[in-house]
Amino acid sequence: MDENWLYVNWTGGPEYINLDDLVARIKENDGKPGFEFFSYNVGSDGQICDYRPLLLLGHLDQNGQIGAFTLKYEKRGMYRDGTTGDGVLGTAEYRLENNKWQCKWQIAPGEEESDSSPLCELLNADAERTVRLAMQTLRNPKFRPMILDADRNKCVVTEESQPEALDAAHIHEVKFNGNDTVGNGITLRKDLHALFDAGLFIITSEGRFEARKGISPEYAKLLEDKALRPDTLQRIGVSLAKRNKQETP
Repeated sequence: MDENWLYVNWTGGPEYINLDDLVARIKENDGKPGFEFFSYNVGSDGQICDYRPLLLLGHLDQNGQIGAFTLKYEKRGMYRDGTTGDGVLGTAEYRLENNKWQCKWQIAPGEEESDSSPLCELLNADAERTVRLAMQTLRNPKFRPMILDADRNKCVVTEESQPEALDAAHIHEVKFNGNDTVGNGITLRKDLHALFDAGLFIITSEGRFEARKGISPEYAKLLEDKALRPDTLQRIGVSLAKRNKQETP
């Protein structure tokens, strides 16, 4: 299914904001502002810079669609290789007027001048799919070795150690802006990674693996009485809490 992406044409490079994700996060937070949200910049060299602006305002209409929002950029962003981005700090007020998005930019004190009203437009379906694919595939190449190293190169459920059989699984999912940090991943055997992504088992806040409806008896038995090591649970605790908010029984 296509998503709604807002393209913001800054002088320093385009920014992409997933409006569907923004709506989901606003609903997740019961309409309360003050949470971080991800937006992205795709450079000419293909590098993706992640921004984490703070949502100051998010207004949904009676149909649950976003009509206005305000993002405060307090951090310059980070490239997928871990280096700091070069974004300008300030506040961007977005508003939908006459079916067109408008942006009013207020620069933070001490920053270099930049656009005051950059062009904003919704991406067409082809452009949206291109951007979405880039977000899904151009991940941090260090994520897998980082996670496997943190888990001693073993599946956290079965202790499988064959490298070709192992995946680095995101806890807070990529589709919900999950990042590529050591606090957002665990090592799973490939088949268990597929089941985890499909929601056929969860990890409870206590670190136990809990089978869900639809999983085979064999896999349910495999997960029975299994739990994360305390240090692993502590490492992923924040991301696990975010994921479990989105899990459905």
